[in-house]
Amino acid sequence: MSPIGSSIPRKWRAPLLLGGASIPFSIVSYLQSDSTMSLWPVVIAGLVAGYLIDDDRVGARTGFVGGLAVFWIVAEMLLLVPELTGPWWFLAAAVGMSVVFASLGLALSILLAEAAARVGGWLARRRGRSRSTAGA
Repeated sequence: MSPIGSSIPRKWRAPLLLGGASIPFSIVSYLQSDSTMSLWPVVIAGLVAGYLIDDDRVGARTGFVGGLAVFWIVAEMLLLVPELTGPWWFLAAAVGMSVVFASLGLALSILLAEAAARVGGWLARRRGRSRSTAGA
């Protein structure tokens, strides 16, 4: 029998762990504010990933996984669509805008985590820390 993590590609192990760990914190920040979601947990996950892992794309992967929290808001938006009144095209536009919102939120999460990972990589080099390669 193989260990559970062996089926996950090495380059995705750290992003899944760190980005996945950031999701509950982002959702809790949204539930506490009831209107805004903080992406700071994703930024911190990207910073840690960049510090620990020597991979140019670890930040983008971490941001992608952590950014999936945005779909919590999108799910709430889509649940409200049937309650809207108006012509069919208005409802279709509401669904379309929800998809656009999700795409922009995910892109922002990827961008922030990638920037944070670059800072983390710079800190690791500056401190002389040897980083593992691609989620090892």
